[in-house]
Amino acid sequence: YGPEYKAQLEALDNQINLLKSLSTSSPNNKTVQTLLLQKYYDYDLTVAKASNLRPGNEPYLLINNNSDKAIILVHGFTASPWETRELGEFLHKNGFTVYGVRLFGHGTDVEQLKYSEWQQWDNSLEYAYQSLNYYFPNIYVGGVSIGGGLSFLLAENHPDIKVVVSIATPISFQNKQSKLAFIAKYFMDYT
Repeated sequence: YGPEYKAQLEALDNQINLLKSLSTSSPNNKTVQTLLLQKYYDYDLTVAKASNLRPGNEPYLLINNNSDKAIILVHGFTASPWETRELGEFLHKNGFTVYGVRLFGHGTDVEQLKYSEWQQWDNSLEYAYQSLNYYFPNIYVGGVSIGGGLSFLLAENHPDIKVVVSIATPISFQNKQSKLAFIAKYFMDYT
């Protein structure tokens, strides 16, 4: 990241740490919890912008202060949070706080996907979960395609997640040749 983004991220990191300590000493202070959630999101958005994000592909956070339910929405491979935005707005209108996650390397130039791995995508979800966990006792997760698979993984690591919604997620492959797909990365980009 450039120097201006490094300075912004450092300042946000300091604010997050301060708010985390305040949240620990006052666990029922909704104002502190909301500020902490917003700072987590600001940090995520700054990272996205520092990654040469294309306009319209930003992660999004739609806060519903009248609910204790939150959902993390995860887009598919080569997509961006834009893919889940309409669903997120619907869920927000129906009582959820919604965090539309941007998977690492997505929403930028597709060439950046060459330099990202599934563990980094998993970390994107983990970050959203940790952000929401300070404020919401009821966390749900849903994803499209590979986002659905990552949602299952997040729920496996956090049994307190209430529900997983999986949309068009491959669970198993019928074609026996699909077992050889790992070899394709040596011949094709983005596999």
